[in-house]
Amino acid sequence: MRSWWWHVLGAGFLMALLCPAPLPAQEEPPRTADYQGLEPRYLTLPECLEIALKNQPRIHAELSSQESAQITARFLNKLAPLGKLQPALGARIDQANLGLTRAQAAVDQQVEETFYSVRRAFYTHIYARRVLDIAKPLETAARRTENALLLKKRIGLLLEPVANLEKLEETMGKPFTDIFLGLPGPNLAQEPIIRRALREIAWTTANERILARLHFEHSQIKKKVNEAEAGARQSIALLGEEMGGFTRLGFQPLPAVNSLPMAGPRLDLNELLDLLDNNSGELIQIRAGRAATELEVRAQRQIAPLRGLVGTFASATDTKTVPLPTPERGDEFRPSVVGFETPTNLAGPRRVRIARANALADRARSVEESTRNLLRLQMRVTHEDYMDIQADIGNFEADAKAARPLFTQLTGGLLNLEESGLLASTGTLLADLEKAHFDRAVLLADLIRQTGGALQVDIDHWTNGSAPLESTVLP
Repeated sequence: MRSWWWHVLGAGFLMALLCPAPLPAQEEPPRTADYQGLEPRYLTLPECLEIALKNQPRIHAELSSQESAQITARFLNKLAPLGKLQPALGARIDQANLGLTRAQAAVDQQVEETFYSVRRAFYTHIYARRVLDIAKPLETAARRTENALLLKKRIGLLLEPVANLEKLEETMGKPFTDIFLGLPGPNLAQEPIIRRALREIAWTTANERILARLHFEHSQIKKKVNEAEAGARQSIALLGEEMGGFTRLGFQPLPAVNSLPMAGPRLDLNELLDLLDNNSGELIQIRAGRAATELEVRAQRQIAPLRGLVGTFASATDTKTVPLPTPERGDEFRPSVVGFETPTNLAGPRRVRIARANALADRARSVEESTRNLLRLQMRVTHEDYMDIQADIGNFEADAKAARPLFTQLTGGLLNLEESGLLASTGTLLADLEKAHFDRAVLLADLIRQTGGALQVDIDHWTNGSAPLESTVLP
């Protein structure tokens, strides 16, 4: 009998170990991939953009192309006094100067494309960290309760003959009260305490349900943790490459802020379309190309009529072929645009060459119209997506407000049956708000890109928002 009493005392000690304990104030920050032993450096978004402007090879490539166009234009402009001897030279000079316009537009467009990629990678890393700050405490709470239940199951099964009072009384052949009075030390006043302790030790069907539900909820939360950790690593890799590559940088860039942009301006579609028409790098290049192609008609008209093979402006100047968006025929339909065509030579007598130049000019005008229509369509789609996410953010904020106190409750101790089924849904409600802020910031960055940087939205500078969760302290 004395041995049984010490079992009860030991079980009570083990149950004390399973009592709820508060979460630590801060989770360990996620480890990022070690890129060639480079040390991390925390940067603001404007600093990342400035570094990308100086180091991105794509921008350097466009600058070299611009320098090539400048060399050609300077050479032809020096020959301007010979225009009387070569009537077509004036058209060639004008075409070369249009090449400068196209080259500058290509540089500006590449800068905006790079800035968009940097912003997106920067925001993605912040978003991944925010999700981790939500999911990891919930995952810890699930694991802690799961481990406690598994330990309780082992204890309950071990002491099942003792914990089951009816089986104990049947085995001993006397009622529990007589058994209890035979123990050294305790008195009748302690009997309810002993009975309650035995019930807590027993492994019940309710415990089995909690454990089964926890297995599912834990796996769902763990999946979010794994996805967020992968997103954090991948976004840093992308951010480093968009800033010029880790070899050029010599360090690993990390966002210095911990909140996503809160900017949500009201944007008028017609104003955005006007900004696109006047500032889009693609459109500026296409218009300059169309104008240069139209000048070819004048040039061919001024060249001797009997020459059989005549070079066009494309044989001596940079045509600056514009990479147009590729078509898609999947779930997100995107139409194609006709390509730009500029042969380096035109054959035949002047009449034939002029006719071909006119046909190519007509084609260039169609290319401009097609490109403008496509870019305006993309602007409409992006604006529609932006308006949708703006309308949804209020609902996400309301859901997150209701979920925050529940998050604090769930991460503060062991979970009961009802709480164990709320882990994934609570994490989803809080993460949905972060995703909405992320989507809105990316859409605004895309609108800036589509307008050639003309849209003025303050998404590169913002004050840090307070941590959304009481048990989370962001770095």
